[in-house]
Amino acid sequence: MVDQGKTLADIEQSEDKSSIISQFVQAALGCPGRFVTYGIVTFVLGQALYKVLLSRGPETLGQENGLVEQLQVGLAMSASIAFFFAAFKSTYGKAGLIFCGALAGYAAGRECDQWLENYLFNDAYKYLIGMPLLIFILVATWIHRRTVLSDSVTLSRTPAITMFGIAGVYLCAVCQIFDRPDFWAGISDHPNAMVTKMLVEEFSEVFGYLLIAFAGVEAVLDSLTRYSFEGHESLETRASGLPEQE
Repeated sequence: MVDQGKTLADIEQSEDKSSIISQFVQAALGCPGRFVTYGIVTFVLGQALYKVLLSRGPETLGQENGLVEQLQVGLAMSASIAFFFAAFKSTYGKAGLIFCGALAGYAAGRECDQWLENYLFNDAYKYLIGMPLLIFILVATWIHRRTVLSDSVTLSRTPAITMFGIAGVYLCAVCQIFDRPDFWAGISDHPNAMVTKMLVEEFSEVFGYLLIAFAGVEAVLDSLTRYSFEGHESLETRASGLPEQE
């Protein structure tokens, strides 16, 4: 009887360890693990840019079409592609995902404004990138007009849209302040005032675009795992916790 009791205790202990390991693996591969990864990537990127700053100087990084601005364009374009891919795979929230993808694409074009103006004409990004994306948004909204509101409400609860919204507020409310000359009036007489302004502005924006890129990753993963397959319950059903009726 004693041996049998020890055996049962050993089995229970083994099951507890297996359960703990299973929960750890799920957390590492799930949302907590991904957010830790995002934090690590952000830290590594910040340190890498700092090393480049020390080796090349602030003029190289902060200038128009410089390394940091090129990185911003790459992040914004990656996010745009990710959101459009998520919209393609998704059976719900297509209009909302297309809207986010178009905004990210327009942001990428906005960061290329100087380059486009040098080779084309003033405000070229507004007409060559902004107008087609606007038309794309309007067409997508019209096609999905019957479900756009309900799907968008449910879609807004996902991590991708939350991260996208936070990044948008950060870029529009915080980073834009650094672009105002009056903000730097206190150091306007300093010989490196303009270089400092551009460096702070570009550095602050790159992490906003990085967050948008993370949002694109979340959108793709969400579309692949939650609502990209025909026959699965709708997002509204998942959100309410009720079984889908036949």
